[in-house]
Amino acid sequence: MISELLILTLVLVLFLYWFRYNCVSILRKVAPRERTVDVAIANQLYFVSIQERLESELSEEEIDAYDRALLRDYEVLTSLLRYTSGLRGGYTVEQRILMIDFRLMRWLFAATRLWALSAARKSIEERTEILAHFAGRIAERSTVSASRP
Repeated sequence: MISELLILTLVLVLFLYWFRYNCVSILRKVAPRERTVDVAIANQLYFVSIQERLESELSEEEIDAYDRALLRDYEVLTSLLRYTSGLRGGYTVEQRILMIDFRLMRWLFAATRLWALSAARKSIEERTEILAHFAGRIAERSTVSASRP
């Protein structure tokens, strides 16, 4: 019984490590910032301005407002990803992993926003990176489709 629990714990720890490693490695592949900013401006998204504001001191009200704005941006960007997927249909595995990570970071935010502002800030920071990644993919797709005859 104890050995089974240890194995299960080890498997869960390794899975979490694999998942976080994949998220970080996906987010390292950054699209050019100007393309990301163009997508944000065209769709009236807030994640770019939130990224810039994260370097300063934030109140609880600002952090809560940023959380709501990021959720709205997430909904817009995931809809755009779905509609620009073309014949491939749906999301890639990479995008699904980041969607799960976005939700996990939202839960982390909800759990830590009252007693650990630094963890809540880190959650917001990672979610803005995820949204920037999605915006970069949308920009790539629109560039490819615009270049076709």
